[in-house]
Amino acid sequence: MPQLEFWGAFPSFFHLGQAMAVAAAADDKDAKILADVYHLFRGGSGFEGMKMLDGHAIDIFHMNDFPASIPRTEQQDKDRVMPGDGGAPMK
Repeated sequence: MPQLEFWGAFPSFFHLGQAMAVAAAADDKDAKILADVYHLFRGGSGFEGMKMLDGHAIDIFHMNDFPASIPRTEQQDKDRVMPGDGGAPMK
């Protein structure tokens, strides 16, 4: 199943809200969003918006953490850390 993946540092498609809008515009009951802890943070989406998606909209969720010591807009893919080793609100 194709999935919409937004990338936090990509200028044209970096925010969860953008992916949600595209999925809604597709008007397809099978539309899926591929989210990632790192890209939610890097793109400035935050994490609360995920509460608006039910389990049917997500098949895959990437679990990449981010270092709290690097400013959000300066983070790069190479800076990702293992889940729980960074600044993401994971328990």
